[in-house]
Amino acid sequence: QNDLVAFIKDIVGDFNVKAKQKHIDLQFISPFKELSFAFDTEKLDKVLFNIISNAFKYTPDGGLIHVSILKNTDKIEINIADNGIGMNAEEKAHAFDLFYRGNKNISLGTGLGLALSQEFVTLHGGELTLNSEKDKGTTFKISLPIIETKQVLEEKSAMISTKIVHKFEDSESQ
Repeated sequence: QNDLVAFIKDIVGDFNVKAKQKHIDLQFISPFKELSFAFDTEKLDKVLFNIISNAFKYTPDGGLIHVSILKNTDKIEINIADNGIGMNAEEKAHAFDLFYRGNKNISLGTGLGLALSQEFVTLHGGELTLNSEKDKGTTFKISLPIIETKQVLEEKSAMISTKIVHKFEDSESQ
């Protein structure tokens, strides 16, 4: 169990200097002062950092990036929305593919980020989805089921590590 609000606020805060440099309206919006939630901090940190980094990569100076959190009875949603260049249909269809890099003119990454992020979220029992329109921006939604026990989290964390190793060993042998 960790405070998800403080956790996300810290990650978003890590981008404040970059936001000021690019004149980007970076905001974390939460109706909660704190929200105790069971999650793997290391894995969720990587997911959020990757998606927010991508938002900065594809959002022009003067744009906006808003991170928000919502909760209902059985899940928590974290949304990362930007008004950047967005994606066309092909880029959306392949966004979570291993080693796919979309806009080759901008992407400097390896194509691992979104595939790995999706895997981390899926193995938490959650779902990572995107909504994007060319020249209008992108929103990533992380939906996580509310897990109450630490034992369940530890079991999922062990499963995540095992599956990640196997997934990348399989992709390297191709």
